[in-house]
Amino acid sequence: MKRFTALLSMVLCFGNYSLSNHCYALEPGESMPNLLLGPLRQDENRTMTQLEHWQGKIILLDFWASWCGPCRLSLPLLNAYYQTIDHQQITILAINVDENPAKGRAFLQRFPVSYTVLSDPTGKAAAAFQLQGMPATFLFDQQGILRFKSTGFKKSHLNEIKQQVSRLLTTDIQSLTTTENNYNREKL
Repeated sequence: MKRFTALLSMVLCFGNYSLSNHCYALEPGESMPNLLLGPLRQDENRTMTQLEHWQGKIILLDFWASWCGPCRLSLPLLNAYYQTIDHQQITILAINVDENPAKGRAFLQRFPVSYTVLSDPTGKAAAAFQLQGMPATFLFDQQGILRFKSTGFKKSHLNEIKQQVSRLLTTDIQSLTTTENNYNREKL
């Protein structure tokens, strides 16, 4: 059913008959969709949470799946990075897109992380972000505006993410323009 819905969405988008405002992938300069998601780990203290809960901080949002090979590299490296950041200014959120959350929890047994991991078994977050590959990383500024995105992961990509975060920490957000930040790393 999920595959049929995704296919129908693509057909309607390309036919200019959109059921939503997002037919195309989220682009730099656009606002973060405010989605309601539950935790993947059963031991987390929260139930359902909205992404806007973290607004006011820089948000590094990472979509991943248990079947994703590069995710075996990205999650541990992002977790190591998480240990070094100022959590008052920056947060890392992961969204698992496995239809069966137990597969995502099993993955985290092998590759544990300290940051919040949300679950998207219905694919609503993946659809809202129009994911084009795994892992998919989105970096939002303190106002919830997308400033950087990438698809795929290599070890060297973490340095690029760190540079983008540093730039957001040292730049007056009001002075950023969409053109200046229309940095799209689809080729990653």
